[in-house]
Amino acid sequence: MPGRRRFLRACGGVAVGGALAGCTGDGSDEPSGNATTVSPSPGFVLRSPAFADGEAIPRKYTADGDDVSPPLEIEGVPNGADTLTLIVDDPDAPDGPFYHWLCWNVPADTTRIPEGVTQARRIPDLGDARQGTNGFGELGYRGPRPPAGDDPHTYRFTLYAVSGSLNVQAGARYPTVDDALSGSVVASTRLTGEYGREE
Repeated sequence: MPGRRRFLRACGGVAVGGALAGCTGDGSDEPSGNATTVSPSPGFVLRSPAFADGEAIPRKYTADGDDVSPPLEIEGVPNGADTLTLIVDDPDAPDGPFYHWLCWNVPADTTRIPEGVTQARRIPDLGDARQGTNGFGELGYRGPRPPAGDDPHTYRFTLYAVSGSLNVQAGARYPTVDDALSGSVVASTRLTGEYGREE
């Protein structure tokens, strides 16, 4: 597993839409195979004041804590982008892809996604952005919950700058969002964090 994590971190600046993975897979979240590979845009950055890139995600933002989404900050959205799509996944899942958060049609001029985004189909405070169904079968964000005893899992917050908006209904699962992203991504950036459970 450590070798795989090093590889994933090395690839962190390149978003591969069809290759995102997660905690404990279920068949409904299998990738569509419609990979979206883009080069990162200089200056396009996603960060969090709650944790540094590659560092531990605080318990508050996990299923063992308050299970609320962490605050995020966005800089340098490239020209040509109209909206943003955020996908949070865990590439260290034992059984296949698992997605923790799907959020799209966030206005491109957004510079901050606040902590604790509500679990709802739409987010009025983010330009009526839409949220999808995560691997837990719920809308919006659900935090890390890797199997007890595993080495810490890596969680990837991948932000896509998108030309236009995605014609995808709220509540959609990952494959539908991935299909809609194909051919629409201007650039991407990624923030990673780690989390492990002792029990």
